[in-house]
Amino acid sequence: MPRPCFRFGLYFLDPDKGVLSLRGEPVAIGRRGFAILEVLLSHGGEVVSKEALLDAAWPGIAVEESNLSVQIAALRKALGSPSDDSESFIATVPRLGYRFVRVAERMQRKESTDIGPQFAGLPREPSISRSALRQSKWERRTELFC
Repeated sequence: MPRPCFRFGLYFLDPDKGVLSLRGEPVAIGRRGFAILEVLLSHGGEVVSKEALLDAAWPGIAVEESNLSVQIAALRKALGSPSDDSESFIATVPRLGYRFVRVAERMQRKESTDIGPQFAGLPREPSISRSALRQSKWERRTELFC
């Protein structure tokens, strides 16, 4: 069964494809950061314990809490400031864990071949002919100057 996708602000997280995108462009985050972000989003603003986040990012491996802090800092940097105010997407709850503080919309897939909302409305077939794709670089350059 496909996992739900999440939209928050201009971001879109697709857990099945392992992609976080901003306005349709991929945002580089590691797989551990991705796992942490998915757990935070799936809890809908509730506090998630450090232990739960450690288990999600490092399943079956004993690691120090400092590793989690590094991943949270990297996520905050990758997500940037949500607007002109200074509040981050992820809040630290002292001695308890972290929570996602912005509104996130949970989206269920309609079918397993869904290509995601950032591509909605685009044709599934290329709009350029195959012969145009085979055109040599020289032909394309000469067309620019003619």
